[in-house]
Amino acid sequence: MATLSESEVGNFMHFELLVEEQSAEAALNNVLPRILGDNHQFYIHPYNGKADLLVKLPSRLNGYRHWITDDMRIIVLIDLDTRDCEVLKSELEAFSSRSRLFIKKQTEFKRYVSCNKQNSY
Repeated sequence: MATLSESEVGNFMHFELLVEEQSAEAALNNVLPRILGDNHQFYIHPYNGKADLLVKLPSRLNGYRHWITDDMRIIVLIDLDTRDCEVLKSELEAFSSRSRLFIKKQTEFKRYVSCNKQNSY
């Protein structure tokens, strides 16, 4: 389960979560309050599947660029499917770069996981 860094625990943070579908929204509404506690807030934006999210993501990120604050984090949650995880990650990083938004990379922040692919058996 994801955890906040020591510097993020004591400070107020707002999380914008972009998810593929309403089922992810329902799950996160149950889990996130236990992870984040009372010091943080979040808003979940469900889409109508991965294709819908990926088509709308560039304009959404451009919008965030105009009003994002230092205490805000944008999280894009996409579930496992047949796509190559690293290719998808590169696409997401390109969207962010074109929007001039900073991405925390795993090499810079040891607790941050940007791509997690599980093997199916």
